[in-house]
Amino acid sequence: MNILKTLFLEKELKQVLAALRQAESEFERYGYSTIKKSIEQCILVSMRGRAKKVLEANKTTPTMLMYYFLANVLADYLGSGRYHVYRGVLDFNGKDLYQILNICLEKLEAEGFTFGDQSVKEFRSVVDGEIKGVG
Repeated sequence: MNILKTLFLEKELKQVLAALRQAESEFERYGYSTIKKSIEQCILVSMRGRAKKVLEANKTTPTMLMYYFLANVLADYLGSGRYHVYRGVLDFNGKDLYQILNICLEKLEAEGFTFGDQSVKEFRSVVDGEIKGVG
């Protein structure tokens, strides 16, 4: 990420991005580099100027917020059909991304995080249903 772009960001947003950079080593073996730019852009665009409010309103940490964004972007990617061999079957890249999603959901579930009114288990079942329905 361009250093100049991050120079004037609010402290809380920098913390979320720092948590993302720390987690990259854990995800690298699963082909994280294919979605890295998308995740960073999603966080920057949706959180610029709002990170502190979101963290306080949800009573969460920058790390959990990062996992939340990562899980949402991965769910969109996996439900798009782009990472399928055929209907309901993920290709190698899709399986790698699904592994990253599982790591994120396990961490979120351990913290008791919810997706609005949806539990992590419900979110996982929705994603699994989308994967089975497209391709």
